[in-house]
Amino acid sequence: MLAEKDKRITVLETDLDAKRHQLSQTHDAYQKQNIALAEAERTATALRNERDDAQALLKTRTEELRAAQVYLTKTDGISEGDVRRMVEGLNAEIFQNAAMIADAYQHHIGPRMLRMFNSAVGPIDPILIQVAVQACMVKYASDTIVTWDLGVDEKRGFLDRVYHHLRDAESQTVAGRWRMLTHQYAALSIKDVPDMAASLTQWLAASIADVLHIARVPGQWHQTVVQEHGSRLKGLVGMMLQLRKAIGEEIIASDFRPTLVLGKHDFDPESMEDGFGGPSQKLAPTSRIRVFCTTGLGLQRWERIQSEGDSGSWLGTIALKPKVLLETVLTELAQEKEVGRKQGTTGTQTADDVR
Repeated sequence: MLAEKDKRITVLETDLDAKRHQLSQTHDAYQKQNIALAEAERTATALRNERDDAQALLKTRTEELRAAQVYLTKTDGISEGDVRRMVEGLNAEIFQNAAMIADAYQHHIGPRMLRMFNSAVGPIDPILIQVAVQACMVKYASDTIVTWDLGVDEKRGFLDRVYHHLRDAESQTVAGRWRMLTHQYAALSIKDVPDMAASLTQWLAASIADVLHIARVPGQWHQTVVQEHGSRLKGLVGMMLQLRKAIGEEIIASDFRPTLVLGKHDFDPESMEDGFGGPSQKLAPTSRIRVFCTTGLGLQRWERIQSEGDSGSWLGTIALKPKVLLETVLTELAQEKEVGRKQGTTGTQTADDVR
C-alpha cells in the first residue's frame, strides 16, 4: 500500500516537473513575444516617422516645384501682334486727342492774334500746337508704361537698374517672372490712391496745359483741358495702363519696350518712320535730316540668345517703328507761311481779325 503511494507521488512529481518546465517555456515564449511586440512597435513608430517626414518633404518639394514651374514657364499671356496692335491703338487715340485739343486752340485765337504771334516769335501754324501736344502725350505715355514705381515716392530708376542687373545674370524666364511679380506687387503699394487713372489724367492735363502755356495760348488751360477733354484723356490713360500691364505682367519669354526718338537725332529710316511723309522720302540716303520730336510710339522686342558655355547676349528687333516729325517739315511750314504773307492783300478786318 505504501509502495503504491510512493509510486503515485513519484508520478505526480514527474508530472509537476513537466508542468513547471512547460510553464517556463510558455513564460519564455511570452517574454520573447513581448520583446518582438516592442520591437514591432518601435519599427512601426520609426516607419510612421519616416512616412511623416516623407510626406512633409514631399509637400515641401511640391511647393518648390510649383514655385520653380512658375519661374521656368515660358508661356506668354499675350502675343507680340497683340502688343503691337495695342501700341497702334494708343497712337491713334493720342492723335485724335491732340487734334481735338488743337481744334480747341483754334477757337481761342484769331487771325490777328496769330499774325501778332507770328511776327513776335516767327512763323507758326496751328498744326504745330497739335504736334506739340501729341509729342507731349507720347512722352507721357512712354514714361507711364516703363515706370516701375507708378504713383510711388521711390528713388527714380532703382528697380529698373535692379532688373537690368538681374536679367544679365539670370535666365530670361527667371528675369521675366521677377518682372511680372514685381509689377503685380508694386501695385499693392498704391492702394491709398483710389483712382490711379484719374490721378494720371490730372498729371497729363497739367503737362498739356504747360505746352499750351508755352505756346502762349490764352486761357486757364489746365481747367479747360480737364473739363472739355478729361473723359477722353482718362480713356487714353486707361489704354496706357493696359499696355503697361501687358508688357510688364503678361510676357515672360522676352522684353518689350516702347520707343521714341529724342529731338536733334539724325533720322534713320531703318529704325523710325517719317510720320508726315515729307522730304525724307525724296532725299538721298546720305542726306542728314534731324528729328524734331516723336509723334507716335514705337515698339522694340528684346530677346536673350544663349549658346552652350555662354551667358548669352540680347538681341533687339523692331516690332513697330516710332513716328517722328522732322525739322524739314518746320522749315517747309515756315516757307509756306512766308509765301502766304507776301501774297496776301490787306482787306477789311473781320470779327475774327480783331479777337
